[in-house]
Amino acid sequence: MGSSPRVSPHTAVPTLPGPRVHDRATPAERFIRACGRSVLSPERLARLRAAGLGLSHDDWYDVLGVAIRGGMESLAYTHAAAAGLLDGMPEQIVEALKGAYITTLTDNLRLRNEQLRLLDGLRERNVPAVPFKGIALALRYYGEPSLALRPVGDMDLLIHRADAEAAAAALRAMGYAPLYGDGGPHSFEALRNAALVYRRVPDGPMVELHWRLASVPPYAQRFAATDVWARLGTQEIAGRTVPYLTPGDELRYLCFHYAAQHQAARLIWLVDIAELVRALPRVAPEWSWQAFAEETRALGLALPVVVALERAVRLVGLEFPEWVLDALAVAAAQPAERGAWRAAQEDFYHPASLARRLRVLDSHRERLVMARVIAARAPRIWASWGRKALREQYRRLRRRLAAHAHPAPV
Repeated sequence: MGSSPRVSPHTAVPTLPGPRVHDRATPAERFIRACGRSVLSPERLARLRAAGLGLSHDDWYDVLGVAIRGGMESLAYTHAAAAGLLDGMPEQIVEALKGAYITTLTDNLRLRNEQLRLLDGLRERNVPAVPFKGIALALRYYGEPSLALRPVGDMDLLIHRADAEAAAAALRAMGYAPLYGDGGPHSFEALRNAALVYRRVPDGPMVELHWRLASVPPYAQRFAATDVWARLGTQEIAGRTVPYLTPGDELRYLCFHYAAQHQAARLIWLVDIAELVRALPRVAPEWSWQAFAEETRALGLALPVVVALERAVRLVGLEFPEWVLDALAVAAAQPAERGAWRAAQEDFYHPASLARRLRVLDSHRERLVMARVIAARAPRIWASWGRKALREQYRRLRRRLAAHAHPAPV
């Protein structure tokens, strides 16, 4: 896999508009980042133990808070136990981390079985579906024996847009109800997210059936430029062979999801990226970083990919050939890449964002549905924006007048 990448002073990586979550250097943050892999070598366990022995009583409470925010409770519990740190932790912290580990294991086993049931139900109605993220990712990259390490909140399946009606009917037949509106593929929420969102009643798991890997323009078009269905792989889930995204498509998606769509909201998503890359010799022995970089540049996805990979190197110790970041960073610095990044960060109701959303829809019927809802909601939202902008201008004016009336002493 090569040595750890250097971030060259000549590369564009440091100037990219990357998010800045997880970057604090508190003892708790450093400890949780050190837990950011499914398996720790003896050397890493020794370093984790030394770091844990240096934590104060209050630091351990900070560790719990950081772990919860990042989805890292199970990894923290597993590695702290392996490093012999549990006896030195406050009892409440041990119980909280242990409880999260047990809950994750039991929930993930249920989700694994429920996902297989969903795939069977969809197959019976001739609806092909590809599991991705969530439980499928946990099984593929963390492994069945380590199913408790990766918390999963819902199930994500990729379907064809033409199968959305049949998929909705299948979900209802299996005891699911729409989470928003009527749950049809032409409803506003479905069009906004390019997905059907259902929950098994009364309080069962949630499933999202996506017909696009990304719903945010212009990334929606960039992901759609490659037919992921034409090059699917497979994976084993509980002895069953199911379709799965190729590692290149999944890596690009996970980087986009972490960096551009959610602005680095959870550390566990960065760990997912690192675990995928570490698993490449096993899941993709024919892997070529050169081919991955070339296709990523051609699709216009270099910026979210390089932001996520650079952060994985810096925060969770990911290693891969050092030239990949430099090659992608050059493409990521191009105006089209930066423009796409800015567009993805815009509020949904920003006029430019609305125009892009309407253009990406598949039919005039869909545009009409979304336009009607926008016409009803947008004026109130824009009026609220206007009031906020006026209040901020008024505050600035008052501060300037106060500064003029009471100049600072020389």
